Amino acid sequence: DMKETSAKVPATCEADGKEAVFTCANGCGKTEGGAVIPKLGHDMKETSAKVPATCEADGKTAVYTCANGCGKTEGGEPIPALNHKFENYTNNGDGTHTGVCANDASHKDTAAHTFADGTCDKCGAAEKINVAEVDGTGYATLAEAIAAADGKTVKLLTDLEIVGETITIADGKKVTLDMNGKKITVTDNKTSNYELFYIYGELTVTGNGTIELTSTTNRNWNAMSAIFHNRGGELTIENGTYRNLGGTDMAWVVDNSGNYYGDATTNINGGELTSTYTAIRNRMEQNSHGASGKATVNVTGGTINGTTSAIWAQAASESTTAPATGEINVSGGTVGLINTA
Repeated sequence: DMKETSAKVPATCEADGKEAVFTCANGCGKTEGGAVIPKLGHDMKETSAKVPATCEADGKTAVYTCANGCGKTEGGEPIPALNHKFENYTNNGDGTHTGVCANDASHKDTAAHTFADGTCDKCGAAEKINVAEVDGTGYATLAEAIAAADGKTVKLLTDLEIVGETITIADGKKVTLDMNGKKITVTDNKTSNYELFYIYGELTVTGNGTIELTSTTNRNWNAMSAIFHNRGGELTIENGTYRNLGGTDMAWVVDNSGNYYGDATTNINGGELTSTYTAIRNRMEQNSHGASGKATVNVTGGTINGTTSAIWAQAASESTTAPATGEINVSGGTVGLINTA
C-alpha cells in the first residue's frame, strides 16, 4: 500500500530536483521514487536590445532574461561614450575650418584656425597677418588697406618688406598713411621706371616711420626709381625718414611731376629725405597731350639732402601751347643744394 512520504522537488535552472518518494504503508519498508531530476540550465533570451554608445552619450549592452522564469538577468552594462574624434579638417576660407568625426560622419566641428609658426595646426591654412588697419579693420597688405581708405587713415601695424609693388592713390582719393613708427623696406627689381607710391590723388604721410628703397638693377639714366611719384596729385610728408639707397642712377625720394594729369604739389613739413642722387625732382613735364601742370614743392620743415642735390628743378622743353611751370618754396627746415640747371 504505497503512500507518498516525500513530495516531489522540482528541478531549477541551477539545482537538480527529485521525484516524489513513496513508502509502503504496511510497514514492509518498500520505497519507490526519489529519482534525481536534472537541473534545467538557464535559457537566456534577449529582452532588451543593445543601445550603442554615441560620441556624447553612454550606451548599454543588451539585457538577457532566463525564459525558465528564474528571474536571472545578464547584460545591461554601460558602454562608455565614444567621444568625438574630429579629423580631416578643411579650410573654409573665412578664418575657420571644419573637421569630420571619425565615429560619425554627420558630426562636424567648425572652429577658428589655431596657428603655430604661421600655419593652422588642424587644416594647414597659412596665417593671415594683418599689416595695416583702417577704422579697426585689418588688412593683409598695405595696398588693400589703402584701397579701402578713401578719406580715412591707414595705420601700419608691422614692419613690411615690399618687392616691386606699386601702390596707386587714385585721382580724387584722399588717404593718410600713419606709419606708426614702423619701417617699410622696399626692393625695386624693375628694369623700367619704378615707384612705391603713384599719386594722382592726395597722400599724407605721418607717424614717424621709415621707408628705405634699394634698386637691384642699374638702369643708368634710362629709368628712374622713387619712393613717391606725384603725378598731378598732392603729397604731404609730416615727419619720418625716407631714404633712396640707390642701386640705379636716377634715384629719387620724391618725383614731383606736374603734367596733363594736373598740378603736382609736394609739401615737406618735417622728416628726413635723403638719396644717393637727388632727394626731390621737381619736374615741369611736357608731353604729347599738349597740356602740362604746375609742379610745386613747399618746404616748411625737415631735412632734405642728396649726393648730387637736395632738390632738382628740372625744366621741360619749350612749348607755346602748354608751357610748363614750377615753383620751389622754402620757408623752414634744412635743405641742401637746390639745382635749377
